Parts: sequence; structure tokens; C-alpha cells
Amino acid sequence: MNLRHAAALALVGWYLMVPPIEKERVNPSAKFSTWGIYATIERYDDCESLRQVDFARFSKQSAKAAKLIAAQMVFSACIATDDPRLKSK
Repeated sequence: MNLRHAAALALVGWYLMVPPIEKERVNPSAKFSTWGIYATIERYDDCESLRQVDFARFSKQSAKAAKLIAAQMVFSACIATDDPRLKSK
């Protein structure tokens, strides 16, 4: 790996993206442009860990809002900050 390639990899971060909630339900089929950024994270492994931890934390709660967040975590995705799907059209 050359120095330029290593520097480019170091600049990439990760977004934990979650699908929107529509009519009190999570919509994982919604257009990607409507998904929200739940968190910005430096490492992919940390992003995946956050998904699992927050799913476990919110799924144990009884509040409706917590259950919706847990459902979002089921369908969430760790997306690189330079992913072309994030570019505005």
C-alpha cells in the first residue's frame, strides 16, 4: 500500500445510518436519501459495536420510543463517509 492510499483510508469515517420512522413504524424500504445519521464514528468495528449495544439497550426498555429505536437498529447500516449514496443529487 502506498502512502497516498493509506492517507485516504485514514480520512474515511463511518456513519451509523437508520431508516426513517413513518406513521409510528420503521420503514427500511424508504429511499436511502431519507435515512438519518444516528452517529459518526471513526472505525467500522466501533460502528458495528454501537449498533449491537444500542439494539440491546433499547430493546430491553418498554417505552414505545425505545422500541422504535431498537427496530431502527435492526435495519441500520454502517456506511463509509465517502459512500457515493451520500452525495446530493
